[in-house]
Amino acid sequence: MVTALVTPSHSVLELGGRFGTTSCALTGATANSGRVCSVEVDHTVRPAALANRAAHKCNFALLGGSVSAETLRVTSYSSYATETRVVSDGAKATHIVPRISFADLEARLGWRIDTLLIDCEGCISSLLGAADDGRILDGIRLILMEHDLPWRVGHGGYGSYFALFRRRGFEQVWLSIDTFDHHQPWSRMMKHSAWVRTRGGTAPAVGDSALASLRRACPEFARVRNYSHSRLACLDPRVDDPVGVAFNDSVRFRDMSDRSMERAIHPQVGAWPHVPRIV
Repeated sequence: MVTALVTPSHSVLELGGRFGTTSCALTGATANSGRVCSVEVDHTVRPAALANRAAHKCNFALLGGSVSAETLRVTSYSSYATETRVVSDGAKATHIVPRISFADLEARLGWRIDTLLIDCEGCISSLLGAADDGRILDGIRLILMEHDLPWRVGHGGYGSYFALFRRRGFEQVWLSIDTFDHHQPWSRMMKHSAWVRTRGGTAPAVGDSALASLRRACPEFARVRNYSHSRLACLDPRVDDPVGVAFNDSVRFRDMSDRSMERAIHPQVGAWPHVPRIV
């Protein structure tokens, strides 16, 4: 999706940068303009992200912490992903993630964010919580999202966010399966979508002609790259991901995934500072 849809005119906030692989793809798609900020809650992967940034000369900012109106704590670490939970009011908690608001982040960056890449194991609910009601989206024109761990998404699951996107003037133009092993249930669950602004907000909206072209972007991209269906399965973007909406498979495999993915918290050696830091 990054290669097909992101252009040098976009200014991107990536939620879930991990080792910087997609961060570097975003800098390539934006012509290394410096208008990419990658957010990662796990301090242990910071050295790898910085090393990859330097080795590949990728001009992105790295924020250690979260962009959230809510306080988060880390609940599990693994080589693949780190998971967080919201800290209840008044609760004592360890492994707190430093946080910054969306508005304060834009002020520190010195540029407006108009594109979101959300790939952070269900963290969308901490960015677009119920109290915000999607106001952050007013200045956004493109959203790229992975539908991972739907049972961890609060406020009604991904389906409620699909509805929020539409209320805020977005239409889905890309829905695909492009991950690992399609024979595995957990892999079949993991879809990716792209949404563009068609009305409202303060960001530029696409017209009908551009919208029709964008709806063909996935199959056209697969054709040009000569990708097989097993590598990139393009689905009808006019139909929402049923797992994201109804939790069909996600509930069935939730217990299995929680047992296999949760890890003991290891000592926070060299942890993030209490105030989010951009490097």
